[in-house]
Amino acid sequence: MDKKTMELAKKHGLKKEDLWFMKHAKKWAITHKAMERIAMDEKITIVDLDISFVDLPMNSCVVKCTAVKNGIKTITFGEATPKNNKNSYPVAMAEKRSIDRAILKLAGMHGDFYSEDEIYFREEQKKNSPDEAAKNNNGDNAGADGLPPAIQERMS
Repeated sequence: MDKKTMELAKKHGLKKEDLWFMKHAKKWAITHKAMERIAMDEKITIVDLDISFVDLPMNSCVVKCTAVKNGIKTITFGEATPKNNKNSYPVAMAEKRSIDRAILKLAGMHGDFYSEDEIYFREEQKKNSPDEAAKNNNGDNAGADGLPPAIQERMS
């Protein structure tokens, strides 16, 4: 962990169970629970959440989050589609992603950390290297109906 990242982790009292290193991105990811603690510590207030787009049959959603800290406002979006989310709850995932991105920005951590909710295959990342994931294809080849097999499997 580089000096700046270590300082941010220490400042926010992050423990081993709160984060893990993503080898392919060369960045650290933080759990949603830890993100909520950071928001409280930093006095970040979520002032608005708005569903910008939702298509439940397509398992897709975009949520806009507006948050404030010390009079500084940020607006950001969280998205969930079959391409980046294997869960069957795209609205909740998009909401968590938008909130966590706003927290990272207002806490001065954006670019140094990711939220775990931005990484939809956390356990797979722990097990597989980027090379192995590419080798396994992770469902990128489309089937007869145009959807990758992994997405078909996740949507069923």
